[in-house]
Amino acid sequence: MISINGKVGNHLAFATVVVALAAFAGGCGEEELTGWSAGMGVTDVSGDVGTLMGGYGFCMNTPDYCRYSEGTHDPLLSHAIAVRDNVTGEAVIFISVDVVGILRYDIDQIEAAATARFETEFGIKDFDGTRLVISATHTHHSTDTMGLWGPLDGSGRDEEYAAYLRDQILDSAVAAYADLQPVNIFWSDTATAPNYDDDEYSDDTRVMTLRFADRDTGATRFTMTRWSAHVTNYPQALGAFSAGHPGTFTKQMEALTGAPAVYFQGMPGSVYSEAYLFEDGNEGPDPICQMDDLFPEGYQDPDLKVSFVSAVTCLGTKLAERAYAALADEVPVPDTGLINRHHTLSFHPQTDIPIMFGYTMFSYVEMGPLHFEVPSAEERQDPNSTMDTHFNWVTLGDIQIITTPGEGFPSFGYQIEDVLAPMGGKVLTLGLGQDWLGYIPTEQQWADNNDAIVYNKALSGGPYLPKRYLEDLQVMVEAEVAAQK
Repeated sequence: MISINGKVGNHLAFATVVVALAAFAGGCGEEELTGWSAGMGVTDVSGDVGTLMGGYGFCMNTPDYCRYSEGTHDPLLSHAIAVRDNVTGEAVIFISVDVVGILRYDIDQIEAAATARFETEFGIKDFDGTRLVISATHTHHSTDTMGLWGPLDGSGRDEEYAAYLRDQILDSAVAAYADLQPVNIFWSDTATAPNYDDDEYSDDTRVMTLRFADRDTGATRFTMTRWSAHVTNYPQALGAFSAGHPGTFTKQMEALTGAPAVYFQGMPGSVYSEAYLFEDGNEGPDPICQMDDLFPEGYQDPDLKVSFVSAVTCLGTKLAERAYAALADEVPVPDTGLINRHHTLSFHPQTDIPIMFGYTMFSYVEMGPLHFEVPSAEERQDPNSTMDTHFNWVTLGDIQIITTPGEGFPSFGYQIEDVLAPMGGKVLTLGLGQDWLGYIPTEQQWADNNDAIVYNKALSGGPYLPKRYLEDLQVMVEAEVAAQK
């Protein structure tokens, strides 16, 4: 692992890019002719004291009601894992960032900058930046990366910090690629961890882990774990940056494996979790588990109860213990190739449900104005008006890894798995990937009259997003299945 310390479409045939290229030069010394290579890079993306924080509440033009960082309890990090197929040279870099979300506006700039950067660093010409698969953990104690949680005059988003964030994310990708070494990859998905949600149709408690092991020694180089839950176990009162349970999970998983670990967000929709849920027989909210702070050297908010620190430590620790135990059941990922598909989909944005005071999600976007490429309110009256978003679908051996541009509900994740079923193998869905467009309930959930998810519907791209996503994915899968015959 390489760590870099920073400063604290409507036309499917033309919308999908399937990336293929000759073998890359550099990255791991002597070129391996078969199997996988993988590397990891980490950078710090924590903001400065006084930075506006995102994730909780709305200030509504009252700066005194906004949340400003008083320090960093535990660092916000960008973790990157590069994977290369040594036969074809194809490579993908999976990146998990400890922020509330990342807009396509920023991801497009990171991907564009990657081309020149990879040529400078590695001599790779015409590197396609869409190989960077970027997602957020959705911690509610990061900077306001969208601009939604400031006084709603555009001041919630710090553009200087945004530029720093983009640089640090790209630096982590470069570090991961520079760290490429021959590995074997293993998969485990037998663990579950308790959570709860307002999804009437599905739950997703699965803990999925990819272990990257040194090909010669078998020792763990690093792990990549995916689980679904909002990162909200610290309350709104915490005035410090924190990765939340992904941070405590990562630290405990590293202690158990003796190697770096990365947490990726799954389908968080309306999904939440508490440490007490891990305690068998405990039906109340009072935690049985009590643990000390894993980051005692960080900023200690005097207004935060010790019980919250203990709860976040317990949650991350117990999750790591389950993920680690499941490694006993791991199976090898066959080195049958790597395919990266980057797809642009167009959908009609429709959000008529107000978040508060009669304002919809896109009302706030227009008030900013914020970096969402959304048709105006007048243009959205036309049902043919559209906006674009992206997703990546990566085949890694017999595993299908696919991103969703927001906080997908578990039911939406299972619908994606159903569409991908003809491809065979396992499916790993990643939330808040390649864009953030709020919550993503299913088309059926949009049709239901369920008061429990009215807020989720209000803070979303509307019912046409999940519909079009699944339609486009279906066409992509059918085309690939037909080509294999």
